[in-house]
Amino acid sequence: MILISIITLNVAPLKITHLAFAGDLMLFTRGDVMSVKILLDCLSKFGLVSGLRLNILKSSLYTAGIHGQLLEDILELTNVPRGSMPFRYLGIPLASGKLKISCYASFLDKITTYIGAWNCFSLSYVRKVELIRAVLQGVKCFWLFIFPILATIILRIVSHCQKFLWGSKKPLVAWKDLCLPKEKGGLDLKDLKSWNLALLAKSLWNIQRKKDTLSIRWVHQVYRKGACIWEISPRKEHSPLFKKLLDIINLLLQRILNLSTAQNRDLNMGENIGRGQENLDSSMGLQTAQTGGQNLGFLDSFFIGEMGAKFSTKMAYRLRGTKKFWAADVWKAYITLKHSFLLWLGAQSKLLAKYKLLFLDIDRMCEFCGHKEEMVHRLFFECSSLRHYGEILLWLGIRKSMSTLASALKWLKKETRVTSWLSMAKRIALASTVYYIWLTCNRKIFEDLSPNLDCVVRRIKTHAGRVIGVFLFGVILQAR
Repeated sequence: MILISIITLNVAPLKITHLAFAGDLMLFTRGDVMSVKILLDCLSKFGLVSGLRLNILKSSLYTAGIHGQLLEDILELTNVPRGSMPFRYLGIPLASGKLKISCYASFLDKITTYIGAWNCFSLSYVRKVELIRAVLQGVKCFWLFIFPILATIILRIVSHCQKFLWGSKKPLVAWKDLCLPKEKGGLDLKDLKSWNLALLAKSLWNIQRKKDTLSIRWVHQVYRKGACIWEISPRKEHSPLFKKLLDIINLLLQRILNLSTAQNRDLNMGENIGRGQENLDSSMGLQTAQTGGQNLGFLDSFFIGEMGAKFSTKMAYRLRGTKKFWAADVWKAYITLKHSFLLWLGAQSKLLAKYKLLFLDIDRMCEFCGHKEEMVHRLFFECSSLRHYGEILLWLGIRKSMSTLASALKWLKKETRVTSWLSMAKRIALASTVYYIWLTCNRKIFEDLSPNLDCVVRRIKTHAGRVIGVFLFGVILQAR
């Protein structure tokens, strides 16, 4: 396929005459009849020598800033059908201005197709999360690296992902919370807006480092013109991508200012603390200062221009959030993932109980005792019919009364500071207890299966014992 572009693109200083990749060839020429005729003569001579000739049916002519009789003369001379922008080149839409929402149609259709194919399967929350992380965001990454994605497109993608994950338009947990790291209470999914900016920042990094590529040389020749990249202001003739890169510069400047202020505040606090709290407070302040200093050094490298430095997307992409004390115990590697997921929901009081289903015409009484309204804390800690749950608490060595899953995790944090098979058993048993009780309750509601609480307790103990046995067996094999 050959694309003949007759535009007023400033390619003369770099002597760019064509771009070629595999079977796709893009030729550039000036917007006058003489230049077009010279280009056609070159193609004709090339065809006589090589035997390869221009296929009119697979070629298109694109113009910009050419109208009237001049345009008609060029079309008559070339006899090539005129194309319209935007057009796709190497799978990416190219346009002379900002991309419209319609340009992302194929992008959104691909994501919708994936979701439609998976919706016919009965998947757990954990599997859906992994599919969103591994496949959907993998498809998006190619686009996010090249274009500043419109906010409307991001909202549509998030809406599709949420509906696929939760099975409804009302998510149990907000998307911005899902995008937080696991230690901060999220699922470590990508926040598309922040991830888009982090990937685009790599282009800014390459411009600052003067990477030896054609696109970077073109930016330096046409846009930068010897000026400092940090002093360039957006102009009308700048492309939408370059304007977005200039916006990222302002974000970097603001972030450096915030980190510098936070670091100075931490240092001042460290000088005024008393000796009694010096070890504890200074260690916390030092951790904050080190984190701020690490980011500050990374951002400063944009300005300093250190040779040999490498761009870190991970450092550029950082989301703010508060660390959760229960996160480490919820996402242990030896806990079954679907058990961890329900425990994660329960720790945030996001498990769906009947009192949250007011829009459904159902009996809101507890499925086990039938005396009180079903609520999460009553289901796990106060239901009179779950007397067998006391056996599990005694088996775990829990004698303190609990009222919420968060308080149970807080107690577990204190009691399992030393890593041992007993601490592993307590974490596994708590997660499996939440899972099996919730599973039994849902089967009673949706399948009308009478709960066998003795069987539930036995399954919890068996599951914990099996996981501990496999772990200890692996330790013995490593010791040998």
